[in-house]
Order: sequence, then structure tokens, then C-alpha cells
Amino acid sequence: MVKELEETFQKPDAELMQDVKDTLSRSASLMLQSPEPVMVTPELWRCSITGMREMLYTFQVDLTLDAETANPCLIISKDLKSVTNGGPLQNRPSNSERFSFNAVMAVQTFSSGKYYWEVNVKGQSEWAVGVCKESLNRRSNSHDSPQDIFLLSCHQEADASYALTCFPFSRQEVKMPVQQLGVFLDSDSQTLLFYNALEGTIIFSSPLHFSEALRPIFLLGHPVQGTESQSMTICPLNSTV
Repeated sequence: MVKELEETFQKPDAELMQDVKDTLSRSASLMLQSPEPVMVTPELWRCSITGMREMLYTFQVDLTLDAETANPCLIISKDLKSVTNGGPLQNRPSNSERFSFNAVMAVQTFSSGKYYWEVNVKGQSEWAVGVCKESLNRRSNSHDSPQDIFLLSCHQEADASYALTCFPFSRQEVKMPVQQLGVFLDSDSQTLLFYNALEGTIIFSSPLHFSEALRPIFLLGHPVQGTESQSMTICPLNSTV
């Protein structure tokens, strides 16, 4: 290293200036690059982050379900906090706002700021929670327009549970089924984060790309024959199971 430094100092001034110019040019090109989205690896599932839930609570919002968007197969509670799939078909008017698949939106719409909410999915084998664009086509399956919806879904197969995301697609095995899911939306930096609220671990985080308002969305799978109806509940502020 000493020899290299001595050789460097013996270079003519013009050559030294050229070296500096090349370094600055490389630095400028790096500064112009967009950061790659960081995928949360399965190992991070086991890393509980102290104090994170308390921090997220500072952005917690009180969501309510929009019954006008609910698929007729879904039952919405009177307080607009819970949704259940598996009961009798509801007699609801067919309108353009209503989903043709098993989904319901929240009333709230977010276009700027930071927001956090939690959903109780304890004991449920198939569900999906996330956000979607206001202009999402509600008369076709959500997978027909993946760039308009951002979901974390859970599927139970035999003795294992899997967490999946769409756009970008990711699949990872979850050793313990999620009981209470936290969702953090940063509209300003266009970032969405899914959080295991009881375990204190990050499940998945991803950048978003949108130019319009987003709304929370909730989907339920069909109940398996012989099992109880699928349901989920929006948790009250600062809630635990």
C-alpha cells in the first residue's frame, strides 16, 4: 500500500486530476441509480424489532369497511369492522363499486402521509390484506390487474403456512400462522410494509408505484367444507389479541 501511495504522489498533476475526475464521474453515476427494493428474507422473520410496534402506533388509523363495495357473499358487521365469508348470499344491489370476487374495501382513502392499521386473522387459513388503487376494476379477478393491487396473502397447506405477495411475487414458508397482521403505508415515499404485530417481525416490504389514491382492501377465501366460516376483523386502536 505504501508503494502504491508513493507511485501515486509521483504522478504528474494532470494525471492526478484525471484520476479525481474519473472517481467523481463514477460517484455521479451511482447517485443517479434507483435503489433496488429490499426483499425481507425468511431469516428476518425471526428477528423481533424492539419498539417498532410502538412507533407504528403513532400512525395508526381507525378504518371502517365500505359495505357498498362488499361482494354479496361477504357479511359485514354492523360496526363495519368485521367481514365474514360463508353465510347466506346477501341481497345487495349490483353496482359498479361492488366486487365480483370475495373482497371489500375500507371507506378511507390515502394519497399522502403515513398510516398503520392491524387486522385480526387468528385461526383463518386463507386470507389476503393490502391496498389497491381507487380505479381497480372490481368486476374482474384481482389477479387480472396485478399492478393496481398490492396484497399479502396467507395459505395453509397441510401443517405449513405460506405468506405470498403479488407484484412483486414472493413466497415464503411461515413457521407460525400470523394472528394479527399490521400494515404500514407510507404514501409519501410510496412504501408498503407488512408486519407480524404479535411476533414483532417484518414479513415483507416493497416500494409502490402509483399516481392516485389508495384504499385498504380485504379478501377472504372460501370456507372448506366442514370448517367454520372465514372472517377477519379490523383491530381497534392500540389493540392486542
